[in-house]
Amino acid sequence: MMSKRPIEPDLQQYADDSMAESSRADEVFFQNVVENLTDLVCRYDANFCLTFANRAYCEWIGQPVEALLGTSFLEKIPAEERERAVAHVKALNVEHPVVTSLHHSILRDGSRCLIEWTDRALFDASGRLIGYQGSGRDVTERRNAEEAKRASEAQTQALLTAIPDLIFRISSDGRFLNAHGSVVTLLIPADQIVGMTFEDMMSLPDAPSATLRGMLAAVKQAQTTRQVVFFEYALDVRGEMRDFEARSVPIGDSAEALMIVRDVTERERAARALRASEEKYRSLVESSDALIAVVDEDGQILYVNDIAAQEIGVKADELVGRNLREFLLTEDAAVQLRMIQDVMRQGAGTVYETSLSGRGEDRWFRASVQPVRDAFGRVSSALINAANVTRFKQAEAALQEARDLLELRVIERTAELERVKNRIEAIFNHSGDGILLLDIERGIQQANRAFETLFGIAPVQYLGVRLAALFDLTDALTIDRISQEVARTHQTGHVEAKVRRRDSGVSVDVEIGIAPVNNSEQVVTNLVCIIRDITERKRAEDALQRALQRERELSELKSRFVSMSSHEFRTPLASILATTDTLTYYRAKMDDGQIDERLERIRQQVMHMKDIMDDVLQLARMQAGRVGFKPEPGDLDALCRVIVEEFESQAAYRGRIAYDPPESAAQTVFDARLMRQVFSNLIHNALKYSPGKNSVRVKLWFDATEVGFKVSDDGIGIPPEDLNHLFEPFHRATNVGVISGTGLGLSIAQQAVELHGGAIVIESAVGNGSTFTVTLPRQPGQTDEEGQQAR
Repeated sequence: MMSKRPIEPDLQQYADDSMAESSRADEVFFQNVVENLTDLVCRYDANFCLTFANRAYCEWIGQPVEALLGTSFLEKIPAEERERAVAHVKALNVEHPVVTSLHHSILRDGSRCLIEWTDRALFDASGRLIGYQGSGRDVTERRNAEEAKRASEAQTQALLTAIPDLIFRISSDGRFLNAHGSVVTLLIPADQIVGMTFEDMMSLPDAPSATLRGMLAAVKQAQTTRQVVFFEYALDVRGEMRDFEARSVPIGDSAEALMIVRDVTERERAARALRASEEKYRSLVESSDALIAVVDEDGQILYVNDIAAQEIGVKADELVGRNLREFLLTEDAAVQLRMIQDVMRQGAGTVYETSLSGRGEDRWFRASVQPVRDAFGRVSSALINAANVTRFKQAEAALQEARDLLELRVIERTAELERVKNRIEAIFNHSGDGILLLDIERGIQQANRAFETLFGIAPVQYLGVRLAALFDLTDALTIDRISQEVARTHQTGHVEAKVRRRDSGVSVDVEIGIAPVNNSEQVVTNLVCIIRDITERKRAEDALQRALQRERELSELKSRFVSMSSHEFRTPLASILATTDTLTYYRAKMDDGQIDERLERIRQQVMHMKDIMDDVLQLARMQAGRVGFKPEPGDLDALCRVIVEEFESQAAYRGRIAYDPPESAAQTVFDARLMRQVFSNLIHNALKYSPGKNSVRVKLWFDATEVGFKVSDDGIGIPPEDLNHLFEPFHRATNVGVISGTGLGLSIAQQAVELHGGAIVIESAVGNGSTFTVTLPRQPGQTDEEGQQAR
């Protein structure tokens, strides 16, 4: 048996020195890692006195490490949370050495922040406690964001609850996916419709099949044309015939659609009442004993009633299109045409007397000329209402001498009243704001045309009606309350409200000023209201809010990018630095294989950082529309097989991918470069977030119109609060822990899929894995000359 040869003293000393130097280098390396961590790291003894703090901890506290060592950090915990924090740490033992807890910390400036601490008890070889180590992370902003999101969701739900319409989300095959509404549907409650199809509803007893078929056709038309489709119908609802209006609205780029159903029975009744009112007024005009005509600015007759035609001696339909000059004396025609033009130009009516020749005698008429406005409030013609006063004129001639003085006074007084009347009417009728006189007990007594135009309402619909009755319940209560306060306090009141125009259903924002008519009265019963359209101002405010929201989103995107780059670049850079230091100090002691191994490690880290920058640049190009989209005929199955084989060739992923190919070659048109990114990103994510040897299932299928690609895993899953943000750049799920990633892969994949005219759907549950499904049309969208997909 060979005896062991003793180590020479010099060689032994050299070995000891080499090990000591290596130990010191390792210690320096790990110390650099801890010092450069962004998490707060500290150590403390059983009395909670600090024995170590890294740079991040010192910067967070705002004190140098020398001032912190030996001090108790319990003073930095609010008194009401201190006992709970101590209890968490004191409960640690050898079997359970780690605990995670949340509590607030007091900063140097007195402000508070919420920290998530992971504390570990440290024991020596004999199991004796030698201290504690804590690692903390500031989660204040995350908690605030979660609270803000919950508040936003609650607000959205409240808005949906307040909408009286029935709202359904319908799939491409006519299936009801969601239903919202506070009323009962025509057949069954809204919450029972989910999962049913139109065919299911048609099979129900007494189902209105024709109506349902019409609704289904409207949905398919909206899904096909990508336009809003209106559908109206009437139905017997619990013994009463009611009118409904349905709108089918496409949802984004998906094959789904919204069906919005509104009960418009009251609106239709109001429309029918308006038509009846118009017919009533027409009959009144036709049966009037006055001469009534409508003329344009040049005196051309646009309408004349039968009484006027009889006075002239021509049939009414033969008069339309002729000019007043044909039936008036030359001097009278010139005066009357100037008067008509003045009325139309000034927008204020006038009254005058004129003569009419024909039938062998001259006849005198007292005429009123009033401006006629179109739907936009513009004067389009003039209305002449004339009464035959020939007998009165003859009587005046006989009594002229006796009443000259009285006539003069009457004329002067009439002229003065006319001037006052014209001034008041000019102010009242020409105001751009709606003006109305309101009696607290008897409702609206008078209103100008601006009010009627603003509300899309006729006098018959508002005279004698309470102002509050024209608004929704919430605004109505506010208007009633302020009106009572104005009447009681004799002070002007203001309120903003939203009104829906009766003629078009358009919603308008208004500002209402309410003031007492007579401030000296003890009890005010009459109020004057000025109503101004502030819709454009509200839109400007909303646009400003949207701009501010976009600014906040850009700031959040910048923060996520900085956080990602800091984390994803720091680790490879630290590895490169450590490997470089090793080569610098120990290169002479390494053989070529060890040197090549470390150089390869450096190359891998550099390539990792290059891949990150490539992802960032690729996303930027996609968002800027500068990515070439060059679809060509190819086999997606062949591409999938190549990608799966590439992953299988890596030792870490070997045997973990189960690929389910289509029955035949998946020939379609696609951009191979972009689809490789999509498939590679989805498969790599599934492997990365599936622990251990869990398998990843990949399936490819196709039919006559589309191609489908599905990747499923049994990994950590995605929290519900992250699903809506998963495709945002640099966003990562909150449960990924220390798994590396940039948050760009899914954003790039989504952009690439959308360039093909496809979509990505996610199904996931925390702890139960995720499934990503990509659907693509067999023929992608047309491309322009620069290779960009036509939008």
